[in-house]
Amino acid sequence: MKKIIVFILPILFFVFLTGCQWSNVYKNEEYGFSMKYDNQLFECINNNEKDYNVLFNYKNGNVSFGIKVEKRQDIDNDDLSKYFSYKLKNGQIIEQSVTIDGYKGRWLSVKSIPEIDEAEKNDDSIMDIIFFTKDEYVYSFYFSAENKMMYDETEPLIDSMLSTINFMEK
Repeated sequence: MKKIIVFILPILFFVFLTGCQWSNVYKNEEYGFSMKYDNQLFECINNNEKDYNVLFNYKNGNVSFGIKVEKRQDIDNDDLSKYFSYKLKNGQIIEQSVTIDGYKGRWLSVKSIPEIDEAEKNDDSIMDIIFFTKDEYVYSFYFSAENKMMYDETEPLIDSMLSTINFMEK
């Protein structure tokens, strides 16, 4: 527990001292939402590929935060939980409820368990998928970190970004 506090406190102290206002805003008019982020900490890449609608890369390490919006009908969060579980690497999956701008969803987190393959033996990565449904869309947020230290350092920042999501009238 002390290690987590040691890594989180410097980030929170930095945010407090620098007056981080999360003043940059990512807006997606097509899907009707916006989210604030700090461009001193994250680089925003509008992604034209199918993987994500937008990708945020953490400038101080190997961490990424991707957003994908897909049209889905007649699917509930339990079905989505099973769907997204298959996208996660092998590992211990932890699931909890989450509410974003009034919409209930789930937060799936997985701690990788290394494969027998040599290439995977040193894999200490962590991946989270946060998702919820609004109208006919599924909003999914993919948060991945190279290792537990980077995860612990950036998870409060991702929480802060998620807390700024605002849905606009279309």
